[in-house]
Amino acid sequence: MTHNNRSIAERMNTDFPWPVWLAGWMALLKGVIWLSTDPNLPASQLTVLGVKHVLFMAPFVACAFGAWKLRRWAGWALVVLCGLELIFFAVYPPALKALTFNDITAVTLLFSAAVFVVNGPVGAVLILALTPSLFRHSGTNGRS
Repeated sequence: MTHNNRSIAERMNTDFPWPVWLAGWMALLKGVIWLSTDPNLPASQLTVLGVKHVLFMAPFVACAFGAWKLRRWAGWALVVLCGLELIFFAVYPPALKALTFNDITAVTLLFSAAVFVVNGPVGAVLILALTPSLFRHSGTNGRS
């Protein structure tokens, strides 16, 4: 079995650390879920949010795959990215208006709640809370 196939098989193993698995999924979703949103904001605010999302998209996606491969660099990068994102929300409060709940139907309410959790400060805090597990497991099997 090649190294790449072995890594994929490890993630499917029931012994794979679930906090790392969840942190990876949260990072992946944080990187791409904004592509499916359509916030109703003034153009200047949409521009700021668009730039923020474009700058953070590739790093979050890369960190997701790095986390699943139990790479220590991914943990540090997630700490930095989530820290920067929390600072962004504190410095630019209009960003939170893009994460409003839509309660027209149960499905749209569920989707908007998921977007709020993933793309908002809650997602960043959740990833930060899960990252220590990545650091604990990144030293195993010679990974760094």
